[in-house]
Amino acid sequence: GGSGLGLAIVKHIIEAHNEKIFVESEQKVGSEFSFSLPIATPQQLEVKA
Repeated sequence: GGSGLGLAIVKHIIEAHNEKIFVESEQKVGSEFSFSLPIATPQQLEVKA
């Protein structure tokens, strides 16, 4: 167990991308967190020299 700070940071990042984080929890087994984020294709990336 930790302080939960990592989860708070991840939640903030996910929500900043207008996405959601999900959790499935089972007593005495543990919890599973999942999320999705949009990715940029190479054509969408802007490269500055």
